[in-house]
Amino acid sequence: MKRITLLFAFIVMATVINAQKKGDSFVCISDGVNVRKGPGTTYPVCELSLAVLDESGGMPHKGETQKQQLFKGYGTQLTHIEYLGKKENDYLYVNCYEEVEGFGGEGWVSSKFLKPQCDVCKGNPVYIQNGKEIICSHCKGKGYVDLETQSKIPSNNPERMPASAKSVAENEEYSILINEEPMPESLDVKKISLWVLNKKTQKSSRIFVTNPSAKSDWWYGLKQSKVVSLNDIRTISKVCILSWTGQPLKLLVEGKGPTQTMSLQSFIIEQNSDKAICLPTDLGLIGLSYENNLLIMQSDRYYEDGDHYNVIEAFDINGKRICKMDAKTR
Repeated sequence: MKRITLLFAFIVMATVINAQKKGDSFVCISDGVNVRKGPGTTYPVCELSLAVLDESGGMPHKGETQKQQLFKGYGTQLTHIEYLGKKENDYLYVNCYEEVEGFGGEGWVSSKFLKPQCDVCKGNPVYIQNGKEIICSHCKGKGYVDLETQSKIPSNNPERMPASAKSVAENEEYSILINEEPMPESLDVKKISLWVLNKKTQKSSRIFVTNPSAKSDWWYGLKQSKVVSLNDIRTISKVCILSWTGQPLKLLVEGKGPTQTMSLQSFIIEQNSDKAICLPTDLGLIGLSYENNLLIMQSDRYYEDGDHYNVIEAFDINGKRICKMDAKTR
């Protein structure tokens, strides 16, 4: 009986390791896990070179080195762990790097310290939204799930939500995710698909895909909110959930405008509609008044001599302008 149990455990472990594919992301579940130069404890630990700023304010130079190690969860020393497709014994060859500074490197890590990154929150399971702590319901705030759980995320859409989709907004009912779709490199705006995951049913569906080639002549000089097609939305970089719990899902989606400036196009959309309301603003959302369900939006305007000033406006979630203020300083 003992032999059968050990054999079963070995088969399960082998299945877990072999289920991984190149490019998969992981979360570390222990502190101080060494990244080694080979697949075993006999190999030396990789080292990181630390840049030191010159006291005179000059360029940074190479300083001391430290062991390359992984720590629990997201947002620690090395925040990204990507499987590079090689495995030996119970070790995986991975690329570990820190998102902001970019330092890190490749090496071997024991698979017993790694768990597949959560498909829903992408390893970032806890964050603050509108002053409230939001915890990913799929991974229960861990940032990772077991393989057998990960594979059970169902979909009510014939096109399954891609594993590369990233969470951009969340409330008690839904997670909203976006995914960058393959497209020709000649276009400077990315094609983005927008997805919704129902937390209760764990079913996902695609709301729509942006159209980077959409014409924007109608947008210049827009004075009032305008009903347009979803096909008029060029890209998405920000999403905000506008609807209350129990109400039909309504979102504010924003993306880079068609000009060379830092303009943003803002659209109010509903999950089951092929139309959107484009707001007559060009700098995007700066705040929400939940008590009155108002969107506080900002726009850029010009004095006669060419200098800039801002316009602040409040809209309801149906696109109706409630009030407007010119924030002129002279």
